[in-house]
Amino acid sequence: KREKTERTPSTFEAYSIIIVMILVIGIGASVFEANIKTLLVICAAFNLILAHRCGFTWGKIEEKIGETVGGLAGTIVGMLGIGFVISTWMFSGTAPALVYWLGSLVSPKIIIVLSFILTGIMSMAIGSSFATMGTLGIVLFSAGIAQGLPAGIMAAAVICGANVGQYLSPLAD
Repeated sequence: KREKTERTPSTFEAYSIIIVMILVIGIGASVFEANIKTLLVICAAFNLILAHRCGFTWGKIEEKIGETVGGLAGTIVGMLGIGFVISTWMFSGTAPALVYWLGSLVSPKIIIVLSFILTGIMSMAIGSSFATMGTLGIVLFSAGIAQGLPAGIMAAAVICGANVGQYLSPLAD
């Protein structure tokens, strides 16, 4: 059994990965209406065959996958935490109650400015614009829409406020 030396993929091989993924997912989903999970497995199989052609063993591929996923552990945990907060607000009724109270108590004249300021403050406090937009941002956006304000302006106020807050936050990196 001869040992293969590892090499970087050629330009054609590197581009072929992208082309195959576009073709498999595009044609598979639109023409054959295949399940996206099946199409991703096909793409992964092509990538594994190409990696084997470049001299990588299964053990080396597993090692690289482990390094990549291990490096993303903090991000994955953060995204899960944000998802838990958003789902808790939705299922517990906190978000609908806040929409009702904000729509009743806050004047439509100030809801846009208030959306910018409140999402900015929350984003600065927690260091995450994504979490802010997913919780308080949805509440403020919905309250503005319920009051008859334009969706684009409400979305802009929430997104800009959250991003400005994260930019100014000492917690964000």
